[in-house]
Amino acid sequence: MKVELKNLEKSAKEVTVTIPGKVMDDALESEIKKIAKKAKIRGFRPGKAPLAVVRQEYGANAYNLASERVIQDAVTSSLQSEDISYVSRPEVTDLQRNEDNDLVLKYTVDTFPEVTPEIYKGFELERERYEVTDKDVEEAIGRILEQRAEFSAVQREARTGDEVVIDFKGKIDGEYFEGGTAERFKLVLGSGQFIPGFEPQLEGMTIGQEKVIDVSFPDDYHAESLKGKAAQFEVTLHEVNEKVTPVLTDELAKEVSRDREVAGADEFRQLIRKDIEEYMDSESKRKFREQIAQKLMDSNAFDVPESMIQDQARRIAGNILMQYVQSIPDEQTFRQQMERLAPAYSDMAEKQVRTSVLLHAVAKLESIDASEEDMEKAIAEEATRAQASVEDTRKRLNAQALESIKANIIEDKVVDFIGANSSVTEKTVTKEDLERQREEVNA
Repeated sequence: MKVELKNLEKSAKEVTVTIPGKVMDDALESEIKKIAKKAKIRGFRPGKAPLAVVRQEYGANAYNLASERVIQDAVTSSLQSEDISYVSRPEVTDLQRNEDNDLVLKYTVDTFPEVTPEIYKGFELERERYEVTDKDVEEAIGRILEQRAEFSAVQREARTGDEVVIDFKGKIDGEYFEGGTAERFKLVLGSGQFIPGFEPQLEGMTIGQEKVIDVSFPDDYHAESLKGKAAQFEVTLHEVNEKVTPVLTDELAKEVSRDREVAGADEFRQLIRKDIEEYMDSESKRKFREQIAQKLMDSNAFDVPESMIQDQARRIAGNILMQYVQSIPDEQTFRQQMERLAPAYSDMAEKQVRTSVLLHAVAKLESIDASEEDMEKAIAEEATRAQASVEDTRKRLNAQALESIKANIIEDKVVDFIGANSSVTEKTVTKEDLERQREEVNA
Protein backbone atom coordinates (compact mmCIF):
# COMPACT_ATOMS: atom_id res chain seq x y z
CA MET A 1 0.00 0.00 0.00
CA LYS A 2 1.41 3.36 -1.08
CA VAL A 3 0.47 6.58 0.75
CA GLU A 4 0.97 10.15 -0.49
CA LEU A 5 0.16 13.34 1.45
CA LYS A 6 -0.75 16.79 0.21
CA ASN A 7 -1.19 19.78 2.53
CA LEU A 8 -4.36 21.82 2.00
CA GLU A 9 -5.61 25.03 3.62
CA LYS A 10 -6.40 25.31 7.34
CA SER A 11 -4.39 22.24 8.42
CA ALA A 12 -6.34 19.89 6.16
CA LYS A 13 -4.57 17.10 4.28
CA GLU A 14 -5.40 15.17 1.15
CA VAL A 15 -4.33 11.55 1.48
CA THR A 16 -3.91 9.35 -1.59
CA VAL A 17 -3.72 5.62 -0.92
CA THR A 18 -2.87 3.16 -3.69
CA ILE A 19 -4.25 -0.27 -2.80
CA PRO A 20 -3.07 -3.32 -4.79
CA GLY A 21 -5.85 -4.67 -6.98
CA LYS A 22 -5.45 -8.10 -5.39
CA VAL A 23 -6.52 -6.67 -2.01
CA MET A 24 -9.82 -5.52 -3.49
CA ASP A 25 -10.25 -8.76 -5.45
CA ASP A 26 -9.65 -10.87 -2.34
CA ALA A 27 -12.07 -8.73 -0.31
CA LEU A 28 -14.73 -9.10 -3.02
CA GLU A 29 -14.25 -12.87 -3.14
CA SER A 30 -14.50 -13.02 0.66
CA GLU A 31 -17.82 -11.15 0.61
CA ILE A 32 -19.18 -13.42 -2.15
CA LYS A 33 -18.36 -16.49 -0.04
CA LYS A 34 -20.02 -14.96 3.05
CA ILE A 35 -23.17 -14.23 1.08
CA ALA A 36 -23.14 -17.68 -0.53
CA LYS A 37 -23.41 -19.38 2.88
CA LYS A 38 -26.86 -17.85 3.49
CA ALA A 39 -28.07 -16.86 0.01
CA LYS A 40 -31.57 -17.96 -0.96
CA ILE A 41 -31.62 -18.36 -4.75
CA ARG A 42 -34.47 -19.97 -6.66
CA GLY A 43 -33.65 -23.51 -7.74
CA PHE A 44 -31.04 -24.07 -5.03
CA ARG A 45 -31.18 -24.97 -1.37
CA PRO A 46 -30.19 -22.06 0.97
CA GLY A 47 -26.41 -21.75 1.01
CA LYS A 48 -25.90 -24.33 -1.78
CA ALA A 49 -25.89 -22.13 -4.89
CA PRO A 50 -22.64 -22.11 -6.97
CA LEU A 51 -20.38 -19.07 -6.45
CA ALA A 52 -20.85 -18.07 -10.08
CA VAL A 53 -24.61 -17.84 -9.57
CA VAL A 54 -24.18 -15.97 -6.27
CA ARG A 55 -21.78 -13.59 -7.99
CA GLN A 56 -24.34 -12.91 -10.70
CA GLU A 57 -27.20 -12.34 -8.20
CA TYR A 58 -25.35 -10.47 -5.44
CA GLY A 59 -22.25 -9.12 -7.16
CA ALA A 60 -23.15 -5.42 -6.78
CA ASN A 61 -23.99 -5.80 -3.09
CA ALA A 62 -20.79 -7.78 -2.47
CA TYR A 63 -18.73 -5.12 -4.26
CA ASN A 64 -20.21 -2.36 -2.08
CA LEU A 65 -19.48 -4.32 1.11
CA ALA A 66 -15.94 -5.14 -0.02
CA SER A 67 -15.26 -1.53 -1.04
CA GLU A 68 -16.50 -0.26 2.32
CA ARG A 69 -14.22 -2.66 4.21
CA VAL A 70 -11.16 -1.99 2.03
CA ILE A 71 -11.65 1.79 2.26
CA GLN A 72 -12.08 1.68 6.04
CA ASP A 73 -8.97 -0.48 6.45
CA ALA A 74 -6.95 1.74 4.10
CA VAL A 75 -7.98 4.95 5.87
CA THR A 76 -7.22 3.54 9.33
CA SER A 77 -3.90 2.06 8.21
CA SER A 78 -2.74 5.23 6.41
CA LEU A 79 -3.64 7.49 9.34
CA GLN A 80 -1.60 5.27 11.63
CA SER A 81 1.37 4.74 9.31
CA GLU A 82 1.71 8.46 8.58
CA ASP A 83 1.09 9.39 12.25
CA ILE A 84 -1.65 11.84 11.29
CA SER A 85 -3.29 13.59 14.27
CA TYR A 86 -6.73 14.03 12.74
CA VAL A 87 -9.55 16.07 14.28
CA SER A 88 -12.38 15.37 11.83
CA ARG A 89 -14.00 12.39 10.17
CA PRO A 90 -12.09 11.45 6.97
CA GLU A 91 -14.10 12.27 3.83
CA VAL A 92 -13.56 10.14 0.71
CA THR A 93 -13.31 12.37 -2.38
CA ASP A 94 -12.32 9.88 -5.10
CA LEU A 95 -12.12 6.13 -5.68
CA GLN A 96 -11.10 4.53 -8.97
CA ARG A 97 -8.90 1.89 -10.64
CA ASN A 98 -5.64 2.89 -12.33
CA GLU A 99 -4.02 1.35 -15.38
CA ASP A 100 -2.40 -1.34 -13.20
CA ASN A 101 -5.84 -2.30 -11.83
CA ASP A 102 -4.88 -0.95 -8.40
CA LEU A 103 -7.52 0.86 -6.37
CA VAL A 104 -6.64 4.56 -5.87
CA LEU A 105 -8.39 6.12 -2.88
CA LYS A 106 -8.35 9.83 -2.07
CA TYR A 107 -9.70 11.34 1.13
CA THR A 108 -9.36 14.60 3.03
CA VAL A 109 -9.10 15.06 6.75
CA ASP A 110 -8.62 17.99 9.12
CA THR A 111 -5.49 17.60 11.23
CA PHE A 112 -4.34 19.08 14.52
CA PRO A 113 -2.56 22.36 13.64
CA GLU A 114 1.21 22.05 13.49
CA VAL A 115 2.48 25.28 15.00
CA THR A 116 5.83 26.20 16.53
CA PRO A 117 5.40 29.41 18.55
CA GLU A 118 8.24 31.81 17.90
CA ILE A 119 7.28 34.40 20.50
CA TYR A 120 6.03 33.28 23.90
CA LYS A 121 8.38 34.99 26.35
CA GLY A 122 9.10 38.57 27.32
CA PHE A 123 5.53 39.86 27.18
CA GLU A 124 4.45 43.02 29.01
CA LEU A 125 1.70 41.79 31.33
CA GLU A 126 -0.47 43.16 34.12
CA ARG A 127 -1.71 41.08 37.03
CA GLU A 128 -4.59 42.40 39.11
CA ARG A 129 -4.50 41.93 42.87
CA TYR A 130 -7.85 42.44 44.53
CA GLU A 131 -8.16 44.24 47.84
CA VAL A 132 -11.11 42.89 49.81
CA THR A 133 -12.46 45.55 52.18
CA ASP A 134 -14.70 45.31 55.24
CA LYS A 135 -17.37 47.02 53.14
CA ASP A 136 -17.21 44.21 50.57
CA VAL A 137 -17.69 41.64 53.33
CA GLU A 138 -20.63 43.48 54.89
CA GLU A 139 -22.32 43.95 51.50
CA ALA A 140 -21.97 40.23 50.78
CA ILE A 141 -23.43 39.39 54.19
CA GLY A 142 -26.19 41.92 53.54
CA ARG A 143 -27.19 40.05 50.37
CA ILE A 144 -27.35 36.79 52.32
CA LEU A 145 -29.45 38.37 55.06
CA GLU A 146 -31.70 39.96 52.43
CA GLN A 147 -32.78 36.46 51.43
CA ARG A 148 -34.01 35.99 55.02
CA ALA A 149 -35.96 39.24 55.04
CA GLU A 150 -39.67 39.18 55.84
CA PHE A 151 -42.47 41.69 55.33
CA SER A 152 -44.26 43.09 58.36
CA ALA A 153 -47.48 45.13 58.31
CA VAL A 154 -47.11 48.87 59.07
CA GLN A 155 -49.56 51.74 59.44
CA ARG A 156 -47.98 54.49 57.32
CA GLU A 157 -47.63 55.77 53.76
CA ALA A 158 -46.21 53.36 51.17
CA ARG A 159 -42.53 53.81 50.31
CA THR A 160 -40.03 52.34 47.86
CA GLY A 161 -39.10 48.84 49.03
CA ASP A 162 -42.46 48.20 50.69
CA GLU A 163 -44.75 45.39 49.64
CA VAL A 164 -48.25 46.68 48.96
CA VAL A 165 -51.45 44.71 48.48
CA ILE A 166 -53.79 46.35 45.96
CA ASP A 167 -56.86 45.92 43.80
CA PHE A 168 -56.69 47.46 40.34
CA LYS A 169 -58.91 47.77 37.27
CA GLY A 170 -57.42 49.10 34.04
CA LYS A 171 -59.20 51.07 31.30
CA ILE A 172 -58.18 52.00 27.77
CA ASP A 173 -60.33 54.58 25.96
CA GLY A 174 -62.82 54.33 28.83
CA GLU A 175 -63.28 50.56 28.52
CA TYR A 176 -61.98 47.90 30.90
CA PHE A 177 -59.55 45.61 29.04
CA GLU A 178 -58.82 41.91 29.38
CA GLY A 179 -55.99 41.12 31.79
CA GLY A 180 -56.11 44.57 33.37
CA THR A 181 -57.90 43.59 36.57
CA ALA A 182 -56.66 41.95 39.78
CA GLU A 183 -57.58 41.72 43.46
CA ARG A 184 -55.25 41.49 46.48
CA PHE A 185 -52.27 41.81 44.13
CA LYS A 186 -48.89 41.91 45.91
CA LEU A 187 -46.34 44.34 44.50
CA VAL A 188 -42.94 45.44 45.84
CA LEU A 189 -42.49 49.13 45.07
CA GLY A 190 -39.33 49.76 43.08
CA SER A 191 -39.12 46.19 41.78
CA GLY A 192 -40.05 47.21 38.22
CA GLN A 193 -42.55 44.36 38.12
CA PHE A 194 -45.33 46.56 36.73
CA ILE A 195 -45.34 48.78 33.63
CA PRO A 196 -43.19 51.94 33.82
CA GLY A 197 -44.70 54.78 35.82
CA PHE A 198 -47.16 52.66 37.79
CA GLU A 199 -45.19 51.89 40.96
CA PRO A 200 -43.95 55.45 41.70
CA GLN A 201 -47.57 56.68 41.77
CA LEU A 202 -48.37 54.22 44.58
CA GLU A 203 -45.79 55.81 46.85
CA GLY A 204 -47.39 58.01 49.49
CA MET A 205 -50.71 56.16 49.40
CA THR A 206 -52.23 54.98 52.69
CA ILE A 207 -54.32 51.97 53.63
CA GLY A 208 -57.87 52.25 52.27
CA GLN A 209 -57.00 55.03 49.83
CA GLU A 210 -58.30 54.91 46.26
CA LYS A 211 -56.51 56.51 43.34
CA VAL A 212 -56.59 56.69 39.53
CA ILE A 213 -53.17 56.18 37.96
CA ASP A 214 -52.36 57.28 34.41
CA VAL A 215 -49.70 55.29 32.53
CA SER A 216 -48.75 54.26 28.99
CA PHE A 217 -47.80 50.77 27.90
CA PRO A 218 -44.32 50.59 26.32
CA ASP A 219 -44.08 50.40 22.53
CA ASP A 220 -42.31 47.03 22.90
CA TYR A 221 -44.88 45.55 25.32
CA HIS A 222 -45.41 41.82 24.81
CA ALA A 223 -49.18 42.09 24.21
CA GLU A 224 -49.70 43.46 20.71
CA SER A 225 -53.09 45.03 21.54
CA LEU A 226 -51.60 47.11 24.39
CA LYS A 227 -48.40 48.40 22.78
CA GLY A 228 -48.08 52.17 23.20
CA LYS A 229 -51.62 52.52 24.57
CA ALA A 230 -52.50 55.07 27.29
CA ALA A 231 -54.33 53.51 30.25
CA GLN A 232 -55.97 54.50 33.53
CA PHE A 233 -55.89 52.18 36.53
CA GLU A 234 -58.37 52.47 39.40
CA VAL A 235 -56.34 51.38 42.44
CA THR A 236 -57.34 50.58 46.03
CA LEU A 237 -54.56 50.07 48.59
CA HIS A 238 -55.27 47.40 51.25
CA GLU A 239 -51.94 46.74 52.97
CA VAL A 240 -48.48 48.25 53.40
CA ASN A 241 -45.80 45.77 54.47
CA GLU A 242 -42.30 46.88 55.38
CA LYS A 243 -39.31 44.68 54.62
CA VAL A 244 -37.48 43.67 57.81
CA THR A 245 -33.97 42.33 57.28
CA PRO A 246 -32.54 40.32 60.20
CA VAL A 247 -29.38 41.35 62.04
CA LEU A 248 -26.46 38.91 61.93
CA THR A 249 -26.22 37.13 65.27
CA ASP A 250 -24.12 34.15 66.32
CA GLU A 251 -27.14 31.85 65.98
CA LEU A 252 -28.13 33.18 62.56
CA ALA A 253 -24.50 32.92 61.38
CA LYS A 254 -24.49 29.22 62.29
CA GLU A 255 -27.76 28.76 60.41
CA VAL A 256 -26.83 30.53 57.17
CA SER A 257 -23.35 28.95 57.01
CA ARG A 258 -25.15 25.64 56.39
CA ASP A 259 -22.70 22.71 56.23
CA ARG A 260 -19.68 24.94 56.85
CA GLU A 261 -19.66 25.13 60.62
CA VAL A 262 -18.78 28.43 62.28
CA ALA A 263 -18.65 29.42 65.95
CA GLY A 264 -20.49 32.69 65.44
CA ALA A 265 -20.84 35.96 63.54
CA ASP A 266 -17.14 36.91 63.59
CA GLU A 267 -16.05 33.56 62.19
CA PHE A 268 -18.80 33.80 59.58
CA ARG A 269 -17.40 37.17 58.47
CA GLN A 270 -13.96 35.56 58.12
CA LEU A 271 -15.51 32.79 56.04
CA ILE A 272 -17.21 35.29 53.73
CA ARG A 273 -13.96 37.25 53.38
CA LYS A 274 -12.16 34.06 52.39
CA ASP A 275 -14.87 33.23 49.83
CA ILE A 276 -14.53 36.68 48.27
CA GLU A 277 -10.73 36.44 48.23
CA GLU A 278 -10.88 33.04 46.50
CA TYR A 279 -13.34 34.35 43.93
CA MET A 280 -11.24 37.45 43.29
CA ASP A 281 -8.12 35.31 42.98
CA SER A 282 -9.82 33.13 40.36
CA GLU A 283 -10.88 36.29 38.49
CA SER A 284 -7.29 37.54 38.57
CA LYS A 285 -6.02 34.24 37.16
CA ARG A 286 -8.71 34.24 34.46
CA LYS A 287 -7.82 37.75 33.30
CA PHE A 288 -4.10 37.00 33.43
CA ARG A 289 -4.63 33.89 31.30
CA GLU A 290 -6.72 35.90 28.81
CA GLN A 291 -3.90 38.44 28.50
CA ILE A 292 -1.37 35.71 27.78
CA ALA A 293 -3.74 34.03 25.32
CA GLN A 294 -4.22 37.28 23.41
CA LYS A 295 -0.47 37.98 23.37
CA LEU A 296 0.21 34.48 22.04
CA MET A 297 -2.43 34.78 19.32
CA ASP A 298 -1.23 38.24 18.29
CA SER A 299 2.36 36.99 18.04
CA ASN A 300 1.82 33.58 16.40
CA ALA A 301 -0.55 33.30 13.44
CA PHE A 302 -1.71 29.89 12.19
CA ASP A 303 -4.70 28.24 10.55
CA VAL A 304 -7.32 26.39 12.56
CA PRO A 305 -9.56 23.73 10.99
CA GLU A 306 -13.19 24.80 10.90
CA SER A 307 -14.19 21.41 12.30
CA MET A 308 -12.25 22.09 15.53
CA ILE A 309 -14.04 25.42 15.95
CA GLN A 310 -17.45 23.86 15.29
CA ASP A 311 -16.81 21.02 17.75
CA GLN A 312 -15.74 23.47 20.47
CA ALA A 313 -18.77 25.69 19.79
CA ARG A 314 -20.99 22.64 20.28
CA ARG A 315 -19.26 21.87 23.56
CA ILE A 316 -19.79 25.44 24.79
CA ALA A 317 -23.46 25.35 23.76
CA GLY A 318 -23.86 21.92 25.38
CA ASN A 319 -22.36 23.11 28.65
CA ILE A 320 -24.74 26.07 28.71
CA LEU A 321 -27.74 23.86 27.95
CA MET A 322 -26.76 21.47 30.76
CA GLN A 323 -27.84 24.19 33.19
CA TYR A 324 -31.38 23.78 31.84
CA VAL A 325 -31.27 20.05 31.15
CA GLN A 326 -34.30 19.36 33.39
CA SER A 327 -36.49 21.40 31.03
CA ILE A 328 -35.26 19.54 27.91
CA PRO A 329 -37.46 16.48 27.24
CA ASP A 330 -35.01 14.13 25.48
CA GLU A 331 -31.52 13.74 24.02
CA GLN A 332 -32.68 14.46 20.47
CA THR A 333 -34.13 17.82 21.54
CA PHE A 334 -30.95 18.56 23.49
CA ARG A 335 -28.81 17.93 20.40
CA GLN A 336 -31.10 19.99 18.18
CA GLN A 337 -30.91 22.95 20.56
CA MET A 338 -27.15 22.52 20.87
CA GLU A 339 -26.74 22.63 17.08
CA ARG A 340 -28.98 25.71 16.93
CA LEU A 341 -27.04 27.55 19.64
CA ALA A 342 -23.52 26.54 18.59
CA PRO A 343 -23.00 29.12 15.78
CA ALA A 344 -23.49 31.97 18.28
CA TYR A 345 -20.38 30.79 20.13
CA SER A 346 -18.07 30.28 17.14
CA ASP A 347 -15.91 33.35 17.91
CA MET A 348 -15.45 32.27 21.52
CA ALA A 349 -14.75 28.72 20.37
CA GLU A 350 -12.08 29.82 17.89
CA LYS A 351 -10.29 31.82 20.58
CA GLN A 352 -10.38 28.87 22.97
CA VAL A 353 -9.09 26.46 20.32
CA ARG A 354 -6.25 28.78 19.28
CA THR A 355 -5.29 29.36 22.92
CA SER A 356 -5.23 25.64 23.70
CA VAL A 357 -3.19 24.78 20.60
CA LEU A 358 -0.61 27.46 21.37
CA LEU A 359 -0.32 26.59 25.06
CA HIS A 360 0.25 22.92 24.25
CA ALA A 361 2.77 23.85 21.55
CA VAL A 362 4.73 25.84 24.15
CA ALA A 363 4.45 22.88 26.53
CA LYS A 364 6.03 20.65 23.90
CA LEU A 365 8.87 23.11 23.27
CA GLU A 366 9.60 23.51 26.99
CA SER A 367 8.92 19.87 27.98
CA ILE A 368 6.11 20.87 30.34
CA ASP A 369 3.91 17.98 31.41
CA ALA A 370 1.47 16.92 34.13
CA SER A 371 3.14 14.77 36.77
CA GLU A 372 1.44 11.97 38.69
CA GLU A 373 1.48 14.24 41.73
CA ASP A 374 -0.28 16.98 39.70
CA MET A 375 -2.97 14.51 38.65
CA GLU A 376 -3.55 13.24 42.19
CA LYS A 377 -3.91 16.79 43.48
CA ALA A 378 -6.41 17.65 40.73
CA ILE A 379 -8.46 14.51 41.43
CA ALA A 380 -8.51 15.37 45.14
CA GLU A 381 -9.77 18.88 44.32
CA GLU A 382 -12.47 17.41 42.09
CA ALA A 383 -13.49 15.09 44.93
CA THR A 384 -13.81 18.06 47.28
CA ARG A 385 -16.01 19.94 44.78
CA ALA A 386 -18.20 16.87 44.28
CA GLN A 387 -18.28 16.16 48.03
CA ALA A 388 -17.13 12.61 47.34
CA SER A 389 -14.19 10.45 48.33
CA VAL A 390 -11.01 10.51 46.24
CA GLU A 391 -11.40 6.81 45.49
CA ASP A 392 -15.00 7.19 44.26
CA THR A 393 -14.00 10.21 42.18
CA ARG A 394 -11.13 8.30 40.59
CA LYS A 395 -13.50 5.48 39.63
CA ARG A 396 -16.02 7.94 38.20
CA LEU A 397 -13.52 9.70 35.93
CA ASN A 398 -13.17 7.94 32.58
CA ALA A 399 -10.16 8.17 30.25
CA GLN A 400 -11.56 11.21 28.44
CA ALA A 401 -12.17 13.07 31.71
CA LEU A 402 -8.66 12.27 32.95
CA GLU A 403 -7.21 13.47 29.65
CA SER A 404 -9.14 16.73 30.03
CA ILE A 405 -7.81 17.18 33.58
CA LYS A 406 -4.28 16.55 32.33
CA ALA A 407 -4.70 19.09 29.52
CA ASN A 408 -5.93 21.73 31.98
CA ILE A 409 -2.96 21.11 34.27
CA ILE A 410 -0.52 21.49 31.38
CA GLU A 411 -2.18 24.70 30.20
CA ASP A 412 -2.08 26.17 33.72
CA LYS A 413 1.61 25.30 34.05
CA VAL A 414 2.37 26.91 30.69
CA VAL A 415 0.55 30.09 31.77
CA ASP A 416 2.71 30.12 34.92
CA PHE A 417 5.82 29.55 32.80
CA ILE A 418 5.03 32.41 30.42
CA GLY A 419 4.22 34.68 33.36
CA ALA A 420 7.53 33.82 35.01
CA ASN A 421 9.36 34.66 31.77
CA SER A 422 7.60 37.97 31.13
CA SER A 423 7.54 41.44 32.66
CA VAL A 424 4.56 41.50 35.04
CA THR A 425 3.22 44.66 36.66
CA GLU A 426 1.10 44.16 39.78
CA LYS A 427 -2.01 46.33 40.02
CA THR A 428 -4.20 46.54 43.12
CA VAL A 429 -7.90 46.95 42.35
CA THR A 430 -11.04 47.23 44.46
CA LYS A 431 -14.61 46.13 43.97
CA GLU A 432 -15.46 49.63 42.75
CA ASP A 433 -12.79 49.28 40.07
CA LEU A 434 -14.34 46.00 38.95
CA GLU A 435 -17.83 47.50 38.77
CA ARG A 436 -16.48 50.42 36.74
CA GLN A 437 -14.78 47.96 34.35
CA ARG A 438 -18.06 46.06 33.90
CA GLU A 439 -19.92 49.31 33.16
CA GLU A 440 -17.33 50.22 30.51
CA VAL A 441 -17.62 46.77 28.90
CA ASN A 442 -21.43 46.93 28.87
CA ALA A 443 -21.57 50.56 27.69
